[in-house]
Amino acid sequence: SEEYFKVIGSALKRSKELGFHFSFCDEYEWPSGEARDVWRKGIPSRVIAANPDFRMRALGYEERIVEGPKHVEIEGIKDFQFAVAGRMLGPDTIDEDTLTDISAQFKDGKLAYDVPAGKWSVEVYYLFAAQGFDGGLVDLMNRDAVRTFLDLTYEQYYKRFPEYFGSIIDSTFADHEGGYGYRLSWTPKLFETFLAAKGYDLHKYMPLLIHDGGKRTPKLRCDYLDTVSELYSKNFFGQVAQWCSLHGVTISGHAWEESLQDEATFDGDLQRIMRNWGAPGVDSLTDKGRSPREFKVVGSVAHFRGSRFICENQALEGWYSFLSPQKMRLGTNMIATWGVKATGNYFDALG
Repeated sequence: SEEYFKVIGSALKRSKELGFHFSFCDEYEWPSGEARDVWRKGIPSRVIAANPDFRMRALGYEERIVEGPKHVEIEGIKDFQFAVAGRMLGPDTIDEDTLTDISAQFKDGKLAYDVPAGKWSVEVYYLFAAQGFDGGLVDLMNRDAVRTFLDLTYEQYYKRFPEYFGSIIDSTFADHEGGYGYRLSWTPKLFETFLAAKGYDLHKYMPLLIHDGGKRTPKLRCDYLDTVSELYSKNFFGQVAQWCSLHGVTISGHAWEESLQDEATFDGDLQRIMRNWGAPGVDSLTDKGRSPREFKVVGSVAHFRGSRFICENQALEGWYSFLSPQKMRLGTNMIATWGVKATGNYFDALG
């Protein structure tokens, strides 16, 4: 609202008078990328309001295990995408050499397929509206969706206060515990990006993300995760960082870095993501500052590049346990030990 930006304008003016720098968080709460408006009826995202196709969607599947030869029919599928069949070798093992794209057998809202002899898995894939683990609703692998987010947020600051960018406004912050999408992650350009990067079609090998299929399985899974990670990193983190760089400010913030499993599940490749940002960062909730691993993954990017290293320090501290100034000091001292500093001993700790 204009009332909001009037307050921001007063804060910027006062910051200039005092010789302070000014940073803003690019989203209401988290995750970033939504242009969130909790007062909207329905979906609380102005990005999705601008274009409903920017809603996060995922691939679901309906599977039939059939003993052939037999005719099988699957109907009632909405937003059909493709269908694949493969011979089963065991309870959760599929013969990768028999995987066949049978999408042409889907007509008039129904898949009709004559299953060969043996036990086969017949899988029909469709799209459904999804939500990220931490509430994200926007497809952040979609470059156009992220461009809309920039237009609705960053551009609004710049339109009103261009003279402050690169001087008083020196940085922005994204509290981004979001993700590249729900399993199985999808975005409109997933399959064409995969084909261009990996040299083979993903469609007929999708069952290998669900079942074990032999020697191709680990490669397929790595190729898939690498592709969604690249789309997520380039189109959200990279595009926002590029906008900031062009307007003279540095972006910082964090993603999911609490464990190696979280990184793969939500980010794909945390270090690739953080290489985009001018000041890589971590979220150190409660007492996580006592554990070095989360800091060293992201801190290695900052150390290698010689950049600032930001930490959202001890948020939620005291929420469920004893808290004292001494305990807070201990946590802050620990994050310094793990490298939350840069040249000139500049120390960035938010909290």
